[in-house]
Amino acid sequence: MPPPNGNENADRGHRGGRDHPVLLQRSSASAFHARFAEHQALIALNSWDVLEGSLPAPKLRAVLDWAKAHEDELVTCWKKAVVRQSPGKIG
Repeated sequence: MPPPNGNENADRGHRGGRDHPVLLQRSSASAFHARFAEHQALIALNSWDVLEGSLPAPKLRAVLDWAKAHEDELVTCWKKAVVRQSPGKIG
């Protein structure tokens, strides 16, 4: 599935040997996209609210656990993506 507006930088984080794609959206909201199979969710940094879309509950829990553990890195990558720099690698 392509990114919703074609404006995102992609990266991958790792948790327990599994990849969690993270797409950092260049927008006014500090949020990231997480995808699993045909599911996609836009998740707010800091509040961890699902702003759009959905993931199966077990996958959402795994993504939120991973995101909370990598919050500082996610924020740094998001800030880079906003100014059109490569976000780099996470975790």
